[in-house]
Amino acid sequence: MGLDDARMKQESNGAHTASPLPIAETDYSLGPLSSVLASIGELVCVFDRQKHVLYANRALAKLWGIDKDGYEGKTTAELGYPSTLHELLDRHLEQVFTTGGSASDEVFYINPQGLSGYYSYIFYPVFSDDGVVTSVVCVSHNVTER
Repeated sequence: MGLDDARMKQESNGAHTASPLPIAETDYSLGPLSSVLASIGELVCVFDRQKHVLYANRALAKLWGIDKDGYEGKTTAELGYPSTLHELLDRHLEQVFTTGGSASDEVFYINPQGLSGYYSYIFYPVFSDDGVVTSVVCVSHNVTER
């Protein structure tokens, strides 16, 4: 099962739960899935347990204005996010790693080139075969024009 096949359901309280993804999906070369993620407009990235970026799709790398060598292994603080935004994302990442549930919010972001907007995001856990959260996938999109 690929990341795009993960079964998600929204419960009546608005929380999201994800079915466990096999650990094999945490090879962040991502093979053919990388081509799919590169072609979509959504902003997608994957964080490890230390909250470092393991992967970002083309749309997010373009928003950041850097290539793989510029973001891989960096935290949001190291990517120049303002401290309040970095701290919010860090708390949500920790929540997902700790609870195995998802976390979402909407934030204002200004990229290094000065482009600003409001972005909605959701963090989803990626589980090992034994149920441990090994990484977190973030899917975000610009909601400025709604």
